[in-house]
Amino acid sequence: MAGTVHATRRPLGRVVRLPVTRTVSRTAAVSASRAKMTNLAATKQNQCHRSLAIRLRASVARNQQVASDLGGEVEDGGAEGGWRNKGKQWLVWKFGGTCVAGPDRLVKVAELLRTEIDKGRRLAVVLSAMGSTAEEPVKVTDQLLRAVRNATERSDAYKEDLEKLQDLHIKAAMQLLGDDTSGLYEEYEEMLREDVKNLKSMLKAITIVGVTSNSFSDFVVGHGELWNARLFTSYLRAKGLSSAKMVDARDVLVVEPSEQDTVEVDYPDSKANLDIWHAENVSKEEDGNFPLVVTGFIAKRRDGRATTL
Repeated sequence: MAGTVHATRRPLGRVVRLPVTRTVSRTAAVSASRAKMTNLAATKQNQCHRSLAIRLRASVARNQQVASDLGGEVEDGGAEGGWRNKGKQWLVWKFGGTCVAGPDRLVKVAELLRTEIDKGRRLAVVLSAMGSTAEEPVKVTDQLLRAVRNATERSDAYKEDLEKLQDLHIKAAMQLLGDDTSGLYEEYEEMLREDVKNLKSMLKAITIVGVTSNSFSDFVVGHGELWNARLFTSYLRAKGLSSAKMVDARDVLVVEPSEQDTVEVDYPDSKANLDIWHAENVSKEEDGNFPLVVTGFIAKRRDGRATTL
């Protein structure tokens, strides 16, 4: 019909049913994340132990051959009438942060050492600072660097950083040395608290001036190796290896920076320092019959300044 407008009826749109989404609680997400980190840490630890076992077998074979080639003895005339015989060829093992990240892993390392010591082998063990774990995802070295950075930025957060590290090592010492009755735990805790007290004083000065130096940072960061080596040495003594000795590598190892942004070892000075350390810390009766625990990562320069490798 003319003049009439016919309205067409548009078809109704299809009803789209949206899937019902489930809201994952924050607690569940955190739990899943922690489980993933725990599995990753366990995998890294297993890989570390498998790799370590392979390296140790190869190391034993190599050193047995070297000792045989050298007639079974490595002697050094040294001081005091030439008695300074450092014993048969030593095995030197290096354990990185993942392998020594916490008391449980230190126990595992001690078990490996005890097996070789019972075979009559002489061992020098080089230890890093504690690495990261699922419970403590930031390794000790990075936490010390953070404390220096906070102090440089004039933030009092460095105090919390150091107190957290103190608590971490006291907890580890309690687990490893808590049953000891010879005073090893008390000695370790006292030295640790004194170190942290001194570091707080040093970093307080940095908050005032707002600047630091590479040597100062290296000195602070090196405490991670010191604390772990002291703890491990004390644990060996608590487990019957009373002759275990610790070497602060800064008392022995002398290095200088090289053009390749690395360091060059000063072997004559380092050897002389080692002879001095040996004369002052080893009796004639011991004559090399002791496990040696050495701090990794740290050394000193010819002018006596602390440095890192």
